Amino acid sequence: MSKFNIYARTAETTSRVASITHDSIDGSIYLALVRENEQTTGYKGQFCIKDQAVEKIAPVTDVNKIVKVSYHTSGIINYHNLSNSRITSEPLYNIKNQFWFIDYLVNDLRLLTCSPSSKNAIFINLPEKEGDEYYRFRFFVSNKKVQNHIVIDFCSALYYLTLEVSLGKSPEKEKLMPFYYLTPSAGLREETDKINSTVMFHQKLNETNGIIIYEPNISGIYTIIYHEERRSIPKRESLIQLINSEHRVEFTSVKKHYAKFYIRNKHTGEKIIQKTDIFKGFLFDNRY
Repeated sequence: MSKFNIYARTAETTSRVASITHDSIDGSIYLALVRENEQTTGYKGQFCIKDQAVEKIAPVTDVNKIVKVSYHTSGIINYHNLSNSRITSEPLYNIKNQFWFIDYLVNDLRLLTCSPSSKNAIFINLPEKEGDEYYRFRFFVSNKKVQNHIVIDFCSALYYLTLEVSLGKSPEKEKLMPFYYLTPSAGLREETDKINSTVMFHQKLNETNGIIIYEPNISGIYTIIYHEERRSIPKRESLIQLINSEHRVEFTSVKKHYAKFYIRNKHTGEKIIQKTDIFKGFLFDNRY
């Protein structure tokens, strides 16, 4: 998992706008729009992706200080705590269009105020706004870097998560509410299979159609992505064959499309962290 915190600052305050997490296994993005004052009601609305016209403005019925959005590798986008039905855009392994999947409007940054963190922090310097203007934070994915925008490089070989920051007006002419969460009224395409999308994501990222082996992480955990989704979870005892007979595999997770595991010395239990000459092969039962 990779995580970033985005902070907005003016001469008066520094406030956290969002926390963004990237899942390195399935490629998905998780966006949390954080606000400290949970008693302040936010409003949700939908906009047409063709002309950006906003409609269906309503209070957020489930008052929660964190609104979460998940953009999955398959293209499925879920809006948590907004009571929106999910939509489907382009899969993250095949981004061709810029697609704004949430538009976050904040009237007063002081309602977001929290202590800034220096770890993986991105700071945005904002101008002072005038009167009833809103700070506007629009998130989208793109297959290239967009100039004059905040670009987060989770997976530049396939896509960039991009943030456009500007000043804007309330989507309602006669109201001035503290927050607005605007989401597209429709997606760009039909749903695709989530698990197969994860396999395709890694295959495109690594430019191969075969099994993908990732080197051990800082904890010593290896990851393999199968060449295709299995009909059932592979048998642990025969899945991985090692060159060294003095080594053994200790699985932490086995799914239909990937496995995570340690390699240990059979006698001492010591972790084996080795990049080459360790795997003899992988055995999949074709019946499953």
